[in-house]
Amino acid sequence: MPSNGPSALRAWLAVAVWMTVTVILSTFPVEDLQPNVPDADKIGHAAVYAVLGFLCAVAWHRHGSSQPAAAERSMALVLLYGALMEFLQSHVGRDPSIGDWIADGVGAMVGIGFWKAWRIVVESRAEQAG
Repeated sequence: MPSNGPSALRAWLAVAVWMTVTVILSTFPVEDLQPNVPDADKIGHAAVYAVLGFLCAVAWHRHGSSQPAAAERSMALVLLYGALMEFLQSHVGRDPSIGDWIADGVGAMVGIGFWKAWRIVVESRAEQAG
């Protein structure tokens, strides 16, 4: 059940910590980190932003948003944050990319989708227990 208490605060703290991780990953020099896997960069973006999308959805929901609103707000926040990270990269010697931003959005959709599936499981178990 959504709340505005310590559970919501912990969820937003997790979002802030993961956003800090993404700032570090987004500004770290990558000259020596070019893997030989096709599209590894896009897969990495999608994975990092899937986690962020999931964490944002948890936080919005625990903050009191309905499930649809939590999903929409999470998507908007992650897309805005991803755009900000791409802009920041242009100021730290990295190349911003619309393709990376799209991968961020795809990752966010995956993370939010996992959150929705997780909510179904949680609610199903609550109904069975109650």
